[in-house]
Amino acid sequence: MTTVGGLRPLALVGLPTDFFAPPRDPAAPEPLRLEWPRRGPGPRLHGDAKLQAAFRAALAEYEAAEAGAACARRCGDIRGFFQHMTETHRCYAVLEGFDLPPADLARLQAQSRRRAAEAGRRERQAA
Repeated sequence: MTTVGGLRPLALVGLPTDFFAPPRDPAAPEPLRLEWPRRGPGPRLHGDAKLQAAFRAALAEYEAAEAGAACARRCGDIRGFFQHMTETHRCYAVLEGFDLPPADLARLQAQSRRRAAEAGRRERQAA
């Protein structure tokens, strides 16, 4: 029986999708993954320590860009808004490079936008 790459025989439908994937290299760093607790400030990171540090830095940069875009939008600074949104897209592309599931990235994005909106609300109330 000949096989075509990416297609599995019909008799093996019950197997997981990664069954035919090559085994993970033991020398490679542990992949990054997120665990979302029911309560708490955010997700817990698991995986290689260097990857975690790089991810935290990229996430902080993304959140700063989101906060800058929200501030520029509130102030009516159109040029600043688009500049910060461009930075947001660049930072999101960096986050996508960590090979996390799209659902996790979407939750992080929503969380960052919520934090930026809350910071703006606090800023307006203080003024």
